[in-house]
Amino acid sequence: MNQTEPKISRFYTLQGLIILGRPVDGIIIGGTAILGMIVGLRSMPSFTQISLGLLCGILLLAGMDTFNDYLDIEMDKVSKSWRPLPQGTVSRQLALLAAIMETIIALIIGYFLFNYQAILVGLIAITLAVVYSKWLKPIFLAKNIIVAFSLSLAFLGGALSVNSAPQIDITFLLLQLLTFVAAFIFEIHKDLGDLRGDSFHKVQTLPTKLGPIKTVKLIILGYVISWLIAVSFVFILNIDPFYVLILVSSFILLSFVFYLLLKDPLSNIESTRRITTLVMGFILLGLARLTLLNFS
Repeated sequence: MNQTEPKISRFYTLQGLIILGRPVDGIIIGGTAILGMIVGLRSMPSFTQISLGLLCGILLLAGMDTFNDYLDIEMDKVSKSWRPLPQGTVSRQLALLAAIMETIIALIIGYFLFNYQAILVGLIAITLAVVYSKWLKPIFLAKNIIVAFSLSLAFLGGALSVNSAPQIDITFLLLQLLTFVAAFIFEIHKDLGDLRGDSFHKVQTLPTKLGPIKTVKLIILGYVISWLIAVSFVFILNIDPFYVLILVSSFILLSFVFYLLLKDPLSNIESTRRITTLVMGFILLGLARLTLLNFS
């Protein structure tokens, strides 16, 4: 029995590190960067650019999220006791080391394979995340704005990674706006799940100020605005039946999310976040196809 315990322990530690890195969210960020590459190139990126751009996005987000969990362990003990750090499956020291290594590897990949503008965008995102985590948390809405801006930089970074002077048109600006608005609302959605911990530690967030019901209404409004921005591309770019199908499917999934949130805001946070992540992935896929059809 004693011989198997270290193996089980290492397995749960590795699993905990993966959970801390939120790989599914990282894929969405990497997909946003790939969409930026498509818009920057006005064509399909190479397989190398796609795979390494995706890897950079996953690693950068993993580093930022792991570092944030490293700092938020006391709040997570109240609101998210099932997370790896409160549970003790991953030590704080290992989490910090993982965050540093993930960030360094992402920057090294970017340095050797992309241009310096993309690296600069990545460094700005990392710096903002660290500054917020260390000093700006008490400021109301600072988290939502800074994190949303940092995540939306994935699109700009992707465009700059393949083209130092991408064409800035209505498509580019709307895609940048969509990534920011969606990320902003998604962060408020996450704050709803942190309501108990934030209230206990007297952290000012929209859920702690407005309460769960009003916050849910704001989240619904934000997701509807994001969806309408996505719809606007039907009128700006070529109409694509596949993209229209994605929009319809996304609206059905979002309607289900709205129902769950209105029914019981605090008991359906994780399930509704997973669904909205899936919706984001679908819309990114559709937008990638739509932009390629328009540029071809």
